[in-house]
Amino acid sequence: MKKKVITSIIAIVFIAVFLLGYLYYYHNSNPSIGTNVISELNNNIKVSSIKLEQGTNEMIYTYQITNSTPYLIKHNNVFLSFNIVEKDLIKQNNFKIEGMGNKLNIAPNETIYLTFSVPRNIFDSSKSLMTDKPTLEMKLYINKVEQDKFFHITLLDNDSPNS
Repeated sequence: MKKKVITSIIAIVFIAVFLLGYLYYYHNSNPSIGTNVISELNNNIKVSSIKLEQGTNEMIYTYQITNSTPYLIKHNNVFLSFNIVEKDLIKQNNFKIEGMGNKLNIAPNETIYLTFSVPRNIFDSSKSLMTDKPTLEMKLYINKVEQDKFFHITLLDNDSPNS
């Protein structure tokens, strides 16, 4: 009888240690998404303009994007656009250009380089575009591709190569 009790206690202790170890590992490998995640993403996804090349028919913008968050950014898309000025209003432009050179997943502390090829004629045809302040938008999932982990952030590039 005593042998069964001791064996049961050892089994319970073993299972408890195993579960605690697993929870510790899972928590450290999948950081929890806090309530301030949008603020954290806006403050810790770093965007820098690298260069602007002027071609005959296009303008090519190159950006460096660094994931300084603890999260794995999954299935992201990055778009460049130029807001529209009308009288005293600034409106979002629905004409967006997707970046080339993107990765499916961006690990914490990883840097990627994206290029955006913008047709030159949009600059000639519209005087109301804020061409000196491009806007970058990022649609992404954090850690897993699940609906409650989808985020859409907008980043203004205040260090634009043409400002």
